[in-house]
Amino acid sequence: MATNMLKCNSCNVVINEVLAFICNKIDVMDEESINRICVSAFSETEVKSAKDLLFQSVATAKRKKTRKRDGKTLRDIDDIICLLKETNPEEIPVFVARDLQKLPPVLFDHVDVTRLLKDLLRMQSDINQIREEYATVEHLQAIKSEVGLLKSTVCASPGTSTGNKVNNLDNTTFTEENKSKNTNVIPVSQIIHTKIAEKNFCNKEIDLQNEGEHKIPSSRSTHLACSPRPARAPLPRAPVPSPPVPVMSLSQGHTDGSNEQQQSQAKRTSFANIARNGVWKQDQRNEEWIKVQRNRVKNKFVGTRGKAETAPNTNFKAADRKIPVYIYNVAKDVTVCDILDYIASKTNVEVSIEKMQMTLAKEYDSYKIFVPGKLHNRAILVFSVYMPTNSVDNLVEFTQCLCEINAIIENNSVESVFMLGDFNAHPVKHPLLAIIILSGKHKKHVIFLDGINMYAMHMLRLGSHIARGY
Repeated sequence: MATNMLKCNSCNVVINEVLAFICNKIDVMDEESINRICVSAFSETEVKSAKDLLFQSVATAKRKKTRKRDGKTLRDIDDIICLLKETNPEEIPVFVARDLQKLPPVLFDHVDVTRLLKDLLRMQSDINQIREEYATVEHLQAIKSEVGLLKSTVCASPGTSTGNKVNNLDNTTFTEENKSKNTNVIPVSQIIHTKIAEKNFCNKEIDLQNEGEHKIPSSRSTHLACSPRPARAPLPRAPVPSPPVPVMSLSQGHTDGSNEQQQSQAKRTSFANIARNGVWKQDQRNEEWIKVQRNRVKNKFVGTRGKAETAPNTNFKAADRKIPVYIYNVAKDVTVCDILDYIASKTNVEVSIEKMQMTLAKEYDSYKIFVPGKLHNRAILVFSVYMPTNSVDNLVEFTQCLCEINAIIENNSVESVFMLGDFNAHPVKHPLLAIIILSGKHKKHVIFLDGINMYAMHMLRLGSHIARGY
């Protein structure tokens, strides 16, 4: 069945809404999105007619396939897109639409969001690569100025001399800019005219004796060297004005100037060095473990105690600090006065005693004794001794510990000693050893409570046992 073609006779314009839409969107949309829009906007007959019209309008060797079964509309659209892409654009007629309301709008539902996201990610990676690898206009201008400065320095530098041979300097041009940049360069007018004989300077280069020992060939010297010319007659001598820099000889002046020029170039920081040692260069990552240690904030007020004497008429004074000592396993018939009399007879220290109220009834009583921390220049000693095992292996260390305590008592004139320890665990060896060491002149001041357990204010259970007879 032939398809009626609406075509202008004078121009290559064909009216078809399906082909007009596809030709317009084929360069800006992917094939999947075009297929989705055309299937939903155009009917099966319109797509079939557009395919037949395209094959009639374009001269192609590709055979037109007749699609059947389900999905033939989608495959017809694929055939249209493939033919449009494979054909030369100059051979494709201009497809236009007469009924503009038939052209479907491109909505967000018709666009493949995943593809757009992939394109955005690819574009972002390309932009990041350009930003990291490409040079900016400022960097390029700085490099250009650096190269221009290097060229001007090379052009302004006179040739090196070897023995009595001097390079050709008669055509060298010195500008005011070069003079300002290198004050050690001697102008041509101030150089003593010397007879320059014809020399063969082929295959020679100007050696720039700088730190990097780079060799930059001079195109001018090479050109002059390869084209020999006849020797010039000696020039008449003219009065030479005094130069700003004293010149001993031509070679010596050139050497001094080149040395000073090399020093000035060494002090000048180039853009390449700045770019090579820039802060944006990331150091190599250290894979070793790094120990992180934070210093603790020291409390300046801990352990600080005033030493000023209190005036007799001043009410401002420090509070009397008392050290609590807990005792238990005391007999029921013992009163507070009995304990006070016992401590006063042993230590001559006035203490305050408070009876503890137990939650569960026991066959013994417990008391809390407050020992004053300041005894008005009277020295006391409260220490705890703990022997964790009954083995004699630790007996040497235990004896050494008690000897040190005894030395402290003797050197500080200690009047009273409160000895706390887990002596109930091993009542045979340890209390006897303690009594032997702490006996003598301090024996009457050492408190040994018979069968009474004692522990310090931090509630660690410290037992105490006394040898009988003390």
